[in-house]
Amino acid sequence: MARKVDPELQALRREELLKATYQVLLSKPSKDITLEDIATRAGVSKGITVYYFKTKEEIFRACWSWLISRIGSRMKARAQAASDPVAAIEAVVDTVFAGPAEIRDFYTIYLDFMSQGLRNPGFGQVNTEFYELCREVNHDIVTEGIRQGCFREVDLAEAAAFARAIIDGMCLQLLFDATPAAFETYRQHCLNALLGYLRPPHAPNAPL
Repeated sequence: MARKVDPELQALRREELLKATYQVLLSKPSKDITLEDIATRAGVSKGITVYYFKTKEEIFRACWSWLISRIGSRMKARAQAASDPVAAIEAVVDTVFAGPAEIRDFYTIYLDFMSQGLRNPGFGQVNTEFYELCREVNHDIVTEGIRQGCFREVDLAEAAAFARAIIDGMCLQLLFDATPAAFETYRQHCLNALLGYLRPPHAPNAPL
């Protein structure tokens, strides 16, 4: 008689493997990682790892999807809980700028997978999903800001893409800036650039 599969246990084990993959990816490039490395980090056998993920590419793609889903959910929840569209923009920036270590960890993996996405359609699709998720959050905030009159009339697709470009650009510069105050400086630059772009020309620049 076949043993009954516990879906909750399977989901938990799968997430444990994804968390282990994330930790291993922070320690060395994906090209140097083996399924054995991930299994060791997760405290399971390689056979267990292969049961859930047949190849490195499969587990890497799943890890990236898992990571961006978590970030996207957090970003969306904080933006929706904000008191107004300006506060929602601040919430998005603060979600990204969670701390210097968090930014370094995210972009360590992000840049690795981004480079793979340029050559591998599978990774490219996950990267596309990440940008779509970010643009969706930005699109909703800007739409509401225009409706309330606190943002100027802008092309929504352009504004959503602009917001992500500013965030990525500031974060990438921060990674290579050793100035002690760099984190707060780039966080402030990011917020100023976004609100400067979105606010009507006549709007007062409230202290940020």
